[in-house]
Amino acid sequence: MKVLDIEYTNLTDMKKSPSKAFEKAKETNTGVYVFRNSKPYGVVLTSEQYEELNKKIESLQDKIDELTISKRLTDPDVKIYTEKEVLGDRLDNITYDDDDGWE
Repeated sequence: MKVLDIEYTNLTDMKKSPSKAFEKAKETNTGVYVFRNSKPYGVVLTSEQYEELNKKIESLQDKIDELTISKRLTDPDVKIYTEKEVLGDRLDNITYDDDDGWE
């Protein structure tokens, strides 16, 4: 197993004083690995670190979606359908309110 240059603790110490692991995570601004029987068992993060990680993941997923859409739109073999082809005449009788606050 590759040894990582990050903070770590073991499950026994974590059970004795969980706050120490959270303090380490906050001080070092990184996750703290928790080991059980010399194997990684989990990672302790502060709530701020967890939220930031999720924001980054969401941002990367958005970028993947944008690239996928861009690639599909530039592919000459992909058929692009109009709104009317997809939904039929259902939208012909809709009136739009420019002041509805959505734009």
